[in-house]
Amino acid sequence: MVRRQTSIAKILAPSPSPLIVPRERLLDFLGAVMSRRVTTVVAGSGYGKTTLLASWAIEHDPAWLTLDAGDQDVVRLTFALVAALRVQLPALDFGVGEAPFSGELGPGASGAVTAHADVLAGELAAAIAETATTDIALVVDEVDELSGGSPGSQLLDALIRQAPARLHLVLIARIMPPIRLGRLRAQGEVLALDSPRMAFTREETATVVASRLGKSTALAERIHKLTSGWPAAVAIAVDALLDVPESDRLSALGRVGDRSGPVQSLLVEDVLPRLDDVERRVLELAVTLGHISADTASVLGVLNAAPAIRHLLSKGLLVADELSEQARVVQVVADALTDVASASLEDPRSIRRRIAVDLERGGRFAEALQMFVAAQDTPGALRLIAAVDPYALLAAARDTVLSWTPTVADQERTPELDLLEGLARYGSGDWDGALRRLESLAARDARAALTAGLIHHLDGSIESALAHYRTGLAAEPDDRTRALLAGWAAAVHWVRGEVPRCRELVAEATRLAQACWDPQAQAVAETAAAMLAALDGDRRANAAHYLRALDCAERAGDPLMLVRIRANRASALCDEDAYPAAIQMLDEALQICDMAGGSPYRRLVLTNRGQALSHLGRLDEAVDDLQTARDDAQSAGSVIGGYALAYLGDVYHLQGLSLLAKACFEEAVTVSRAANDVQGLVPALTGLALVVLDEQPELAGRLAAQAVALRSAPGRARALVVAGRVALACGDRERARAFAREAEALAGARRDRSHLAEALEILAVCSGDAEQSSRLLDQAEALWQTVGDPIGHGFNQVIRAGMSVDSLSEELLGIADGVAGRTGARRLHDAVARAQDWVEASSRRLVHVCVLGAFDVSVQGCRIPGSAWQSKRARELLKILVVRGCPVPRGVLLELLWPEDAIQAAGRLSVTLSTLRSVLDPEHGHPADFFVVATGECIWLDWAHVDADHRQFSSDATTGLRLWASGDPAAVRLLARAEAAYTGELLSDEPYSDWSSQDRDDARLAYVSVCRALAQNAAASGDHEASSRLLLRLLRHDPYDEPASLNLVSTLTTLGRHGEARRAYHRYVQWMSEWGLEPQTFSRHH
Repeated sequence: MVRRQTSIAKILAPSPSPLIVPRERLLDFLGAVMSRRVTTVVAGSGYGKTTLLASWAIEHDPAWLTLDAGDQDVVRLTFALVAALRVQLPALDFGVGEAPFSGELGPGASGAVTAHADVLAGELAAAIAETATTDIALVVDEVDELSGGSPGSQLLDALIRQAPARLHLVLIARIMPPIRLGRLRAQGEVLALDSPRMAFTREETATVVASRLGKSTALAERIHKLTSGWPAAVAIAVDALLDVPESDRLSALGRVGDRSGPVQSLLVEDVLPRLDDVERRVLELAVTLGHISADTASVLGVLNAAPAIRHLLSKGLLVADELSEQARVVQVVADALTDVASASLEDPRSIRRRIAVDLERGGRFAEALQMFVAAQDTPGALRLIAAVDPYALLAAARDTVLSWTPTVADQERTPELDLLEGLARYGSGDWDGALRRLESLAARDARAALTAGLIHHLDGSIESALAHYRTGLAAEPDDRTRALLAGWAAAVHWVRGEVPRCRELVAEATRLAQACWDPQAQAVAETAAAMLAALDGDRRANAAHYLRALDCAERAGDPLMLVRIRANRASALCDEDAYPAAIQMLDEALQICDMAGGSPYRRLVLTNRGQALSHLGRLDEAVDDLQTARDDAQSAGSVIGGYALAYLGDVYHLQGLSLLAKACFEEAVTVSRAANDVQGLVPALTGLALVVLDEQPELAGRLAAQAVALRSAPGRARALVVAGRVALACGDRERARAFAREAEALAGARRDRSHLAEALEILAVCSGDAEQSSRLLDQAEALWQTVGDPIGHGFNQVIRAGMSVDSLSEELLGIADGVAGRTGARRLHDAVARAQDWVEASSRRLVHVCVLGAFDVSVQGCRIPGSAWQSKRARELLKILVVRGCPVPRGVLLELLWPEDAIQAAGRLSVTLSTLRSVLDPEHGHPADFFVVATGECIWLDWAHVDADHRQFSSDATTGLRLWASGDPAAVRLLARAEAAYTGELLSDEPYSDWSSQDRDDARLAYVSVCRALAQNAAASGDHEASSRLLLRLLRHDPYDEPASLNLVSTLTTLGRHGEARRAYHRYVQWMSEWGLEPQTFSRHH
């Protein structure tokens, strides 16, 4: 073990210098140090950082370490940290091997440096945790001696992450090195003290003045203004006035700019000469313009201005303006520089005009406009506006336009200026002000017509919007504007159900958007194309168009379209019953809304989110979203209110609030008809039909017929299902069967699994064949489980009980009633209560298939040997049928089994099917379709006589996870059974089989989720050993799961297995570093 000596001077806190003014404000602020993991004290020279902390140290007695350049070495710094900590922790026992990293870091060195620093920090943190019995602070001064990326800085970074909860680090620096504190800041673990906070307040400046010169409010105010509260400058100014008669002090301050003045002497003789040419030029420009940025300096020919600005900020010569992202000169510095360099300073308006011209020539039009306005050059600004696309100006100069355009005299105003102001007001949310400027221009300027149309469109006045779009299209606009007009007009025709005109406009918008290659126009065109694809039932095209639209909107930086596309795509996901994915996308849209200060599409986002939540059984959350969306839409007069009302009616109906549901549906019908919105009319009519069905079946029939008649609506599958349910309730089974078959075909083609399940349930009830009904209900149940809709699955169980099909047990009805209780679905509870038949489900399965792990089949308990299989294709056919779990079209089977010659293989499939049946029933003791059912279109397994480990695992995992999410204790039994059933990856003997790759991934993800839930349950019950085992199994299947990694660290620490916990944490840090991500801290999981 190697021990190095550390200078005593480095590890002793400096003696506090007398404070020129009591800093109780800052000392009180530092009172929170012992409740934070990290405190940063970052300010330029002369702010009294070290003096302040030395005063704080008198009471708190921290460990102290002052760094120097030699501490770049990771081992030297480790020994220095140990030596500093031993002042407060004498029993700290720690030593490190001689393995320094020093000198130039080569291309392959960073990983080793990081690993070494991480291990050293971990060991040091563990030693501190074992030794410290009370909280201890460690002050590290001169942190900026560590260069970014050096071994020393990586060690400090790692120590911050792994420090035990009792250790609190205080870092003092002029410029903080790139230590990762993002997560800690987000968690409220960082206390930050910076230059603005350390600068004297007016009161503190007045205290200094009073203590040295006597009380003088005017003098203190003048000194504060001159110094901007820079403590060193305040002290110098006060000292300079000590020998000046009191009556002459204010006038003497007028000579502060003289080269002989003491503040200026400090600056002129010491500070300014130390600046390089770039820094000095940056200061001169800042004095001239009042502020400076790297971009402005670059325009004026100053290269590498950004590092110079950062350096000047660190020295306190510049002050950052966070709102404008500019920096300004401290007044006393500006005075000194003006005095010594007045000959090089230009007239501000002249230089701003020159900057504006340079910016214009460089194509930076928005900045050029801002500079013309700052130079008070109205002719220059108007000339620029007339020559440049207004959208290019508004991208970065909207605030300038909003503040400047109203000041332009009426006689100077131009149509281009009115258009620019109108567009700016639209972008800022002042739609009334925008319309005042734009509607008078709409007839001759398509851009004005487009924006006026958008305002009406987003405000719910789609007829007025369409009129403006038509006006704009007639004004012979450029390709970009015409593409936008056509795309938005297509959306109006889509709402009105006018498919042919919608299709024409989509084609035109797409062609023009591709021609002009404008991302915003492409986003609008692709969105319109996606909406049209939804009408056509082409889900694949719908998804592809939305993906392209999202990419274009992101490239355009258009928050309106980013929200609109996500809302629309989420609606499509809801139609496909992908509710969790829809909610994730809608949450992203809400985040964009919040970041953008709101969006007119927020109400649509909330509407779609409420719909998705309701299908996941989260009815109370759905009501909150839908009520908010309804109220917002109604206040704005938006047609979106019709959708919100209809979906709110659905939820009220499930909650058993029939009167509220009926009122919502009736209002939704009124709103949708008034807006000529046929798309919103379908959910309103069908919902109302279901609400009135029991008491007014004839009215329900008429409402359903009206919905079915709207053939172009995307909700046609819902209309057909409701029409079938109404017909069934009225005793007309033939009509019900006809509606259900049409709904089955349509929903299947559109991947609309919820309505497909409902159609299958209607067909099951209409069927007179018990076995066929059972198969149909099996398929419907599988769909509900796949969708994750607990309420839909609950009604499926009730149908089983009511029909006495598949011998639904009392336990399953109890589960359905449990769903009703957890979700608040009173209508489901009532349905359960009405179920009369309770029989036991005891169908004996004769064939068992294993696909988790290696493939295996047994018949009546006897395993089928490999030699019994007469055909590899027959084995593959069984695997496909088991994994898919539902009827598989013959065409799909041909493609999977004979991809090289699917067209010619139709006869082979029949032979393969016969072979498979013979293997499963070699004695032919059952009908041909006893195990494997085949029709002219599909082939599937009869799950009444066949079972499979994958099917049982999927059912247990899906149901168990759903119950776990709702807090139902019955989940644990199902999850444990699922975990035990997962004996290996799906078809692990065929890891490269393309057709099963997605199913394999789905099963793996389900298993990971099962392990996570069981680990949480074990930890909650105090069984940490079981929890650690489950987490390890999880990480074997997904080593990059961050929550599982951190939970494993926490669990191992709880078990007292500290070494294993540290190793688990280092593995986690390593993979986070591989991805360039900031790791979570250790002690939060310790």
